[in-house]
Amino acid sequence: MKKTLLMPFRYNLSSKIFGYFTRTLTQFANGRVVLALEGGYELTAICDSAEECVKALCSNGGEITQLSAETLEQIPNNSAQETIQKVIAVHKKHWPCLTGVQGINTSELHWQTISQRFSSLTVHS
Repeated sequence: MKKTLLMPFRYNLSSKIFGYFTRTLTQFANGRVVLALEGGYELTAICDSAEECVKALCSNGGEITQLSAETLEQIPNNSAQETIQKVIAVHKKHWPCLTGVQGINTSELHWQTISQRFSSLTVHS
């Protein structure tokens, strides 16, 4: 599976995960998602990732691709952990349910549990 290299954080993500992100976002946003393509460092990887995102948008709310147990249990790399901590620090002022949440050493399974707290929230425009 090809990996996409995102700079400067050097996250090593597969193109499939971008489709997963897009499908997940469309469910939270009632199908209202805008994607912007911001350059790329490897043409094949950016094309594959863009293709997965378009497939997700065209799937009409279809099933979210299931991630493997290994992927769900994997701990984010150091750059991702730092980013998660910064995001939590900024947003917990406005989202009390993030108080006490630690992004470091947190697997996707744990984040899915946390995201269930948000399922009852509504977005106002």
